[in-house]
Amino acid sequence: MPMTERTQHPRAWLFVGIFTFCYLVSSLDRYVVNLTIQPIATSLHLDDVQISMLVGLAFTLFYSTAGLLLGALVDRYDRRVIVVCGIVIWTMATAFTGLAWSYASLLLARILVGTGEAALSPSAYSIIAETFPPAKLSRPTSIYFLGGAIGPGISLVLGGLMLGVAEHLNQAQALGWLDNEPWRFVLLLAAAPGALAALAVFLFVTDPRRSRPAPERARPATSLVGELRTKPALYAALLIGVSAVSVQINGLAVWWPTHALRSFGWPLTQSGVWFGGALAGGALIGIALGGSLGTAMSRRLGERGVSLAMALLSAGALIPMAGATLIPDPMMQFGAVALSLALAFAVNCLAPTAFQLAASPDVRGRIAALYVSVGTVVGAGVGPVLVAFIGQMRIGGAPAGLGVGLASVGFGSGLCMILAFAWASRSGASRTV
Repeated sequence: MPMTERTQHPRAWLFVGIFTFCYLVSSLDRYVVNLTIQPIATSLHLDDVQISMLVGLAFTLFYSTAGLLLGALVDRYDRRVIVVCGIVIWTMATAFTGLAWSYASLLLARILVGTGEAALSPSAYSIIAETFPPAKLSRPTSIYFLGGAIGPGISLVLGGLMLGVAEHLNQAQALGWLDNEPWRFVLLLAAAPGALAALAVFLFVTDPRRSRPAPERARPATSLVGELRTKPALYAALLIGVSAVSVQINGLAVWWPTHALRSFGWPLTQSGVWFGGALAGGALIGIALGGSLGTAMSRRLGERGVSLAMALLSAGALIPMAGATLIPDPMMQFGAVALSLALAFAVNCLAPTAFQLAASPDVRGRIAALYVSVGTVVGAGVGPVLVAFIGQMRIGGAPAGLGVGLASVGFGSGLCMILAFAWASRSGASRTV
């Protein structure tokens, strides 16, 4: 359809605001559990590997798998209903996490959180794309993406504040049957905004009439395979690099607050708020830095300039990624961790552009879905588990510790990022952006 034939929906920006709010709520329910790792482990007698399976692999496997399956439903059924159902599922599952009595019940709850949250982005991106003219789509899509980028940081800040309230109520013996287990109160409280999000979508969002014919919305899956075969080295390099970035960010997001508790005695209320601020601030600074460098280099070098910018940013991130968690001074370590996060987000924000420039126009949506799924599974699924596994390895008769685990994963991720994006810059075409 020509760009002039589609007008902006009268409530298009309202839809963007509601979906961005839903993204922030989903981030709260996804990441707030990271602040309750230690009390959950103590209460239910779990080790670090079991915990990392809960916050990493159990969530991401079902999040990615359900996302691919829900994509087919999004093309066929009412997307508003799909989003509302997803919010209800993840909200109830978050509350169920706070009521869990065993490792198996926790595992089931996290699986349901991942399954419910998988309904949001495919529907939101699809509805946003059909409520704005193509020429005006970049800004609303970026705003929704920004909600996901800053969501983890805001979630940890709010989670830290909620944990502080819960611990205060626990000391006053005001939690009733939740006394001595304030982490349950935090998770039950985190579930509450989901009801508001579901109500907002149900009352104010409509499923606009699709503007593209069905054949264009559902091409044979072989076209994606054919696209990958046209540039196998480029796509392989980009997928490896993006997965390595995700491993680094997720490893820190899951384990640094607990590492600060164990190494420096920082209460989770403090480390959660501080680290959440570093995540949110790092996302904002990184997106500004990466976007500026990527735009400048793509103008000079064409498509390969974006990948080269990612390689240069990765090189700058290697030392803070590898050494931050080994610094003995807590404030200096926090500063180095914040720097590594900002540089990692600078790399990560260029990934959508790199994949879109590489892809043919008729497969860009599926290429985007592929890199999101791969990055999510490898990053959030493997990263936290790898940190915990290395941290529990015995060195000199004692466990290496989370600091060593984070540093080892940071070094490996940084090296993979440099090599992968340098390889991508050599494999990419050089057309001008």
